[in-house]
Amino acid sequence: MADRVMTQLKAVGPNREAITVGLTAAPSGGSTVTDVYLQIPQDAMKGDAFLRQVIAKYGTPDGRRDQGMTLAWCSAPLKSMCGSITPFQRRPEALPNLKASIVFNDNTIRLADGTDQDRERERSFVVAVDRAAPKTDRAAF
Repeated sequence: MADRVMTQLKAVGPNREAITVGLTAAPSGGSTVTDVYLQIPQDAMKGDAFLRQVIAKYGTPDGRRDQGMTLAWCSAPLKSMCGSITPFQRRPEALPNLKASIVFNDNTIRLADGTDQDRERERSFVVAVDRAAPKTDRAAF
């Protein structure tokens, strides 16, 4: 198992709340957390109580969407457009962000490290692969 990397962890709590932790392999070995997703059914906890608890824990959100049913907290450079879905601007999801939502009969919280980090991780992985197996101009057969 020394050459294996965990890519996801899941757990379910006593009130049917579920948490999923997304992991991505790191070129140096092991893995890093890239996403955390918590889901609580609304028949286990009402949406308004859920949002009150989330605001008490994380503070006033930087933005709101879906008629106030989705709250968003964004990294400092993107706070001014947090909650926005304007296609001509850098999206708040580019940097680490947190969203809480009561849409679709579930209460959810998602912490994500952002698309910029995803791209950087992919670039560093390609560099590590190229270093381990450099390109050649000769076929192996």
